[in-house]
Amino acid sequence: MIKMSLLVAVIILILFTLWTGWSISETCGRLWPGLIILAGFQSGWIYYSRRREQSGYLFAGLAAIGQGSFLLLFTLMIRLPILGRFEWDRLVEFWPGLVVVGGLAFLGQFGLGRRRDRYALGLGVLLLILGGLAFGFTLGFLSPVWVRRLVSFWPPSLILSGLGPAGAGLLGAGLR
Repeated sequence: MIKMSLLVAVIILILFTLWTGWSISETCGRLWPGLIILAGFQSGWIYYSRRREQSGYLFAGLAAIGQGSFLLLFTLMIRLPILGRFEWDRLVEFWPGLVVVGGLAFLGQFGLGRRRDRYALGLGVLLLILGGLAFGFTLGFLSPVWVRRLVSFWPPSLILSGLGPAGAGLLGAGLR
C-alpha cells in the first residue's frame, strides 16, 4: 500500500515538474521549491501512516519542507524588514539558513517523534548554534576579531564538551 502511494506521489511530482518546466508562465517556474515541500509532506505522511515507527521519514519530511520554504523565499524574492529582499545573488549571505533548517528538522524529529532521541536534540541545538554564528558573520553582526578570540579558547571548550558525556557515563554507571 505504501509503495503504491509513494509511486503515485512520484508520478504526480514528475508530471508537475514537466508542466512547470514547459509552462510559459514565469510564475509557475518560480514555484519549483514547492516540489521539495510536497516531497516533505509525502515523507511526513509515510511516517504517520507507518504508525510513527521510523523517525527518519519525519526528519526527511521536516528538512524538505524547511529547505523548500527557504528556497521559495529566493524564487519569489520575498522582502523581510531587517534582512531585505531574498535574491539569488544574496544566497552567499543567507546560506546559514540551510544549516538552521537542518537544526530545526532535528529538533522537530526530537519533539514530534515517538522516541525521544537525545542525539537528535543535541545535533539540532548544535546546528542552530552553528547556523546562528554563521549568520552573524555573513550578515556582519560579528567581527572576524571575535573568531580569533573564540578559536584561542578551543582547548578549554574541548575539555568542557567532554565533561558532559563523561559525567553522564559516570552517573549511569553509578546507578546500575
